[in-house]
Amino acid sequence: MKKFGIFISLILSLLAPSTHAQFINDLNTFEAPDSLLQVDTSLIDNIWQIGRPSKIFFDSAWSIPNAIVTDTLQFYPTNNFSAFTIKVYDPAWNIPGDEVTYISYFHKFDTDSLHDGGYIEFSYDAGVNWTNIANFLGFYYGQGGMPNPTIGNGNAAYTGRSYGLPGGWRSDSFFWCNITNSINYIRFVFYSDSIPSNKEGWMIDNIGLHLEICEGIRESRNDNLITLYPNPVDDQLNLKEILQNRDRSIQIFDYTGKLVFENLKFGGGSIDTHKMINGVYLLKYSDNNYFSLKKFEVLH
Repeated sequence: MKKFGIFISLILSLLAPSTHAQFINDLNTFEAPDSLLQVDTSLIDNIWQIGRPSKIFFDSAWSIPNAIVTDTLQFYPTNNFSAFTIKVYDPAWNIPGDEVTYISYFHKFDTDSLHDGGYIEFSYDAGVNWTNIANFLGFYYGQGGMPNPTIGNGNAAYTGRSYGLPGGWRSDSFFWCNITNSINYIRFVFYSDSIPSNKEGWMIDNIGLHLEICEGIRESRNDNLITLYPNPVDDQLNLKEILQNRDRSIQIFDYTGKLVFENLKFGGGSIDTHKMINGVYLLKYSDNNYFSLKKFEVLH
C-alpha cells in the first residue's frame, strides 16, 4: 500500500480532540496494481480503463502518467453502465474498535448535463445491494453551490463539466464514523443514456483510503450548527450560527490539507476570504461539545 498524504489525512488529527490510532493508509495513483480496487468485469461493456489519458479535456492524469478513465481514448458510448469497486473493510484486518474511514480523490468529468454522469455507492453486503452516498451520507455532488443534480437513471451524480482546480480538476472527499463491520465496499459508477453526446466521461486519480481507530472522548459531529453563505464566495464568507456558545473556534483548510485560517476565539460574523486563491476549502467549526464540517468554494 502507498502512503496517503493528501487533504483528509493531513487534517484528520485536527477534526476533533480525540486520540486516533492509524490503521489503514492507501493511495491509489494507478501506477501499480492495488489489491483493494477491482474493475467489475461482470458488467457488459464496462469502459473503465487504467492508463494514460489522451483526450482533449482529459489530457493528463493528476499524478502522471496514469489514471482510471471511462476509456482513455474515446468518447463514452450510449446506454452504458460501468463500475469499479474499492474494498474499504475486511474482517481479516481485525479492526479493534470504532473506526473513521475517509475517502478522497481528484477527478474531472465531462458529460451530457443532467442526462449522463458519475456517482458513488456503498454496500453493506459485499456488493449484493448498493446505495448512493447522497442518500445516506448526505454527500453533495453539485458545483458552485447549486442543488444536488440528478441524471437520467434518477441518481444524484456528477454531471456536466467539472471546474474548481487548475485544468478543470476537482478534489472531493467523504467519510463515515463508528460503523465497524458495516460498509465494506464502495463503487464508482458511470451511466449514460441513449442520446449520443461526444463527451469524454469521468477521470479519477489519487484515490485515498484512510482508516483510523478512535480512542478516548470525542466531540460529536453536527453539521446543522452553522450555515455558510454565499457559496461560492469572493471576499467575505458569512457564517450563521444556530447557537452561540461562549467558546467557538474556526479552522479552514485548503485542498492539500494546509491550514490557511484559524480563529480559536471566534466571535461570530464573517471571514475575510479575499486573499484566498480560487479553489475548494473545508471549514471546521467547533464549540467544544460539537463540531461541524462545511465545504465552500472561493471564486474571485
